[in-house]
Amino acid sequence: FPTRRSSDLRGALPAIPKPPGITRILLLGDSEVLGAKLAERDTLSAQLELALTKRDGAVWEVLNFGTDGYDTVQ
Repeated sequence: FPTRRSSDLRGALPAIPKPPGITRILLLGDSEVLGAKLAERDTLSAQLELALTKRDGAVWEVLNFGTDGYDTVQ
């Protein structure tokens, strides 16, 4: 993460180092993962984070590294 540009990650920048008690998931993918036309709260990463937290009450952080303009071939 040290050389990351803000455009590489959709959403809030995570704390580095990761605080204890948080489980992180990293999503990689195309514009569907990025949620290019969606509000932040409607993205796959935000919805997954919400669903996991509701499921077991643990603290989850889902990082969205989706990229617009690419597909599964790249």
